[in-house]
Order: sequence, then C-alpha cells, then structure tokens
Amino acid sequence: MKYNFTVYQQKVDDHVFWIAKSTDLKGCVGQGDTCAEAIQELELNEIEWLKTAEEYNIPIPPICVKPESSYSGKYPLRMTPFMHEQLDYLAKEQHVSLNHLINEAISFYLGAKAQTRQKTNILSFTTANRPKSKNWGSASSRNTHPTGQYNRAYN
Repeated sequence: MKYNFTVYQQKVDDHVFWIAKSTDLKGCVGQGDTCAEAIQELELNEIEWLKTAEEYNIPIPPICVKPESSYSGKYPLRMTPFMHEQLDYLAKEQHVSLNHLINEAISFYLGAKAQTRQKTNILSFTTANRPKSKNWGSASSRNTHPTGQYNRAYN
C-alpha cells in the first residue's frame, strides 16, 4: 500500500467488525472480521481506487510519507515545589521512580480521554510503520470507488 490509513473497530447492532480507512483517498475503505482482513481489503481497494481515478481523470493525491520522529522521549517539566514534593512522596510510597509515576499518570489521563471518544481501538498506520506481511487474510468485498461510493458498511 502506498497511502496512510487508520484501523478501528465498529459495532453495528450485535456485530463487531474492523474498518481500515485511507486517510488520503476519499471513500477508500476495507472491512473484515479481523484487523488483518480489513487491511487486506483496503490494500486491494486502494489499487482499484487508483485505477478508477486514472480512468475518470480524478486527481490523485501525492503519497505522504511520515518523516521519522524527532521526539527524544525527554521533556523538561516545570512544577511547583509543593507538587514536586507530593509526587516524590507518592512515588516513594508506591516504590517507583518519580519519572515512572508521572509517565503512569499521563498514560492514565490519555487512556481516560481515549475512552470518551466515539470510536475506540484506533490504530494509525503509515507506509513507514505498517506491518510488512502481505498475508492479511481474505477480503470480503472490493467495491470501492474514488467518488465516495464504497463498501457495504457505508451504503
């Protein structure tokens, strides 16, 4: 695959399934009972989307490759001396480092925020970090069209 995409689970009635959606190609999606099936279907649909776009002279967006992250994982944090003391006390009480405690607090906060989103289990993939294997499973449909007519889940 050439274009970036997101993958998430969706529930309709009592059926839970996976959706892989191109972030660059309007209406290009894939779905399946597993994440792998949804990605494989998206991969096939991307090829068809590009063929159809060429055939009907629909503009094809440039391929966007995410650059390597420039984040080191270090962030200088300023806080009040009182907060520093309280956090240090809590870290010692839990027998963890202050750095570990702050990381856990941030992770907990972000996790709580993620639970309030309408869509859960979102995974973002780029051409740089997607799994290399082509063995995604079997595709269930291939009716994606660049104009936005696509896939049975959205009709």
